[in-house]
Amino acid sequence: MIAAHGQPGRGPVRRTARGAARVAFVVAAGCGGDADGAPGNPDNNQEERVAVAEPASRYLAHLMFVAPEGPAFLGVFDQSVSGGVLATDYAAWTRLGGIWQQTLGVSDTLPASRAAWRILPSQGLAVGVEGDGSLAALRTDAPGGGVRLTFLSRLGTWPSPTGQGEWLASASLEHAGEVFSGLAFFRRGAQQLDLPRSRSVARVFLLTAGEDRSIILYEGLGRAPSTGHAFFAGTETEAAEIELAGGPDQWTFSFPEIGLSGELQLDGQGRTGGTGGGPGLAALRGTVRVDADGADFAVRGLTAGLALP
Repeated sequence: MIAAHGQPGRGPVRRTARGAARVAFVVAAGCGGDADGAPGNPDNNQEERVAVAEPASRYLAHLMFVAPEGPAFLGVFDQSVSGGVLATDYAAWTRLGGIWQQTLGVSDTLPASRAAWRILPSQGLAVGVEGDGSLAALRTDAPGGGVRLTFLSRLGTWPSPTGQGEWLASASLEHAGEVFSGLAFFRRGAQQLDLPRSRSVARVFLLTAGEDRSIILYEGLGRAPSTGHAFFAGTETEAAEIELAGGPDQWTFSFPEIGLSGELQLDGQGRTGGTGGGPGLAALRGTVRVDADGADFAVRGLTAGLALP
């Protein structure tokens, strides 16, 4: 089972942001062209879709985005491969104008690729990739609610001790000609299919007041402590234990490694239903205090219960 918590403290770590490369959008056959209107090639910059002897595994990815102006996005990308067949179950929700709307919901089966963990283009979903094949952008095409997410510079990439890969990036969300700059958090975990599937759901908080004031909070399960990851004042900090309390509509936290504490609450009618049986997602607003000088700054955020593979 892949857990989300208990990351060991490494102390402050400095990283250099990586610039975005040229993006090629890939769409499913029959789903239209790329982001610039050119005909789409479903095999362009993607692993060849032929049946291969891939180990029976499940890959579960989550993508969260929030902008200081309030728009937010959550994508859940669930993929299982067995016997040369890949089964995908994708869903996404977007918050615009204070209202949540499901903008993606599609399931499919297809021959397994040689990289079965990659998010693939589907009906209503185009996938942008960099030259090395890594994820660079997504576009959903729901009527009236389609959005384009573009991932810009990576702020940090780190592995959890239980096998999940996570990264944080500055990003933009585009809808109906408007572009909102914000923060994207991506996580992918994996599990062998012959192991019992976890029913655990862990709440994650993504908070931002700009990329140099970005905080991720992980709620601990059971007796495990809550943990945190932050990019503040030019330094990346990972905390093996933080204080996080409250719910379902208000929370408080303390992140002693960087001397921050905060209060969070729902942002208006910012809650929507469950995600894959989880406790749902909610838009947040709050205030964070710098303990050293008592100065406050406002944050916007997103919290969601993320299932573990």
